[in-house]
Amino acid sequence: MHAESEAMGSRLTYLKMLALSIAEPAVKDYKAGLLKTWKPWLERRKRMADIRLVELWGRLERSCLLKRKS
Repeated sequence: MHAESEAMGSRLTYLKMLALSIAEPAVKDYKAGLLKTWKPWLERRKRMADIRLVELWGRLERSCLLKRKS
């Protein structure tokens, strides 16, 4: 009985190692793919936010200048 459970344990260990050897590269590829697709999107969003911030700052400055003139 003990020998059977030991053999079953070693089989499970082997299956775990096999599953990890298959899954790890797949996960790395998945993460790399996400990085490739998300990074440009995040950069675009950041640039758009920066542009909006500059536009908003310009409007704020103009409105302050107009208020000072009046």
